[in-house]
Amino acid sequence: MLVTEPLVIDINRHIEWEERKPSFKQLLDTPDLKLVMIRMRREHAVAWHRSSVAITVFVHQGEIDFGVRDSGEEQVYRLSQGMSITLPAGLDHQLAALQDSVVLVYKTPNPEKPCQFTNRTQEVSAMIQQNGGCMGHVGGAKTQASYCAAIQQLFNEHPPLRQQMEQLVQKAQQLAESADEQAAAAIQQLVGWEGHFRRELEIHSEKEEQGLFPLLGRHIGTETGPIAVMEYEHSEAKRMLAEFERQAGQPEGPWTPERLQAVTAPLVRGCQILFEHFLKEENVLFPMAETILSQQEKEELLRIVEAKR
Repeated sequence: MLVTEPLVIDINRHIEWEERKPSFKQLLDTPDLKLVMIRMRREHAVAWHRSSVAITVFVHQGEIDFGVRDSGEEQVYRLSQGMSITLPAGLDHQLAALQDSVVLVYKTPNPEKPCQFTNRTQEVSAMIQQNGGCMGHVGGAKTQASYCAAIQQLFNEHPPLRQQMEQLVQKAQQLAESADEQAAAAIQQLVGWEGHFRRELEIHSEKEEQGLFPLLGRHIGTETGPIAVMEYEHSEAKRMLAEFERQAGQPEGPWTPERLQAVTAPLVRGCQILFEHFLKEENVLFPMAETILSQQEKEELLRIVEAKR
């Protein structure tokens, strides 16, 4: 299947920045889901307003101040990339961009609390920052109504995979400091760790590619939108891991710091893609699936997920 580029690239291609005011784009409009993107330059603001339905606001890129007004009292939340907030219907709110920002808004089940704030991001390590500033989320429970068993299992598989990715990136950084006589053995050790991680990742990915994605795709389509983005990122991450294995298997030449950096770069990039991918699933795709999938579809998904343990 031909898959479109990831959402952030698609946004940049099709929606130009409005210099004087925020821009709005409806990415999905189906009977089951409406997904709206707001793109804001630094210092742009969206004035006080309210939604007739409960919504989740997810910061895909940048940083905003999100104001909420309830019973005459105002509360401001500082939301950066990977953070989200869920509001009940009828609650006044506003947005102000502190830097160029992309925000996704979608309908969600009415929250248990008047306002639920979820910090979905923290810096993984200084080493990851040095390789592209990837922001990851390490552990932590999502503030939300309970997921069905299948989605909860997919959600629970993310933290141990994240931990392995952090370790892979850390080891890749340390390799650049290895002496040549140590590097060959260290590379092979890293290949072994990466292989173990890739096998566990493949099991997790198959549950989504053969279960979650097609089931959710019945409602929102698969050729464009969130499912196409998720499938593209799966394939890109796997391609990066395969490229690392290919380069690490080349025996020619000394293991200089420059060569070690070039060989490990695809591994680091693959992990960065997956850190961001997990955030999108946890903040957009999983809540979306919980809302949209029927009970029968959730049971079907559970059978698929449990069959691949």
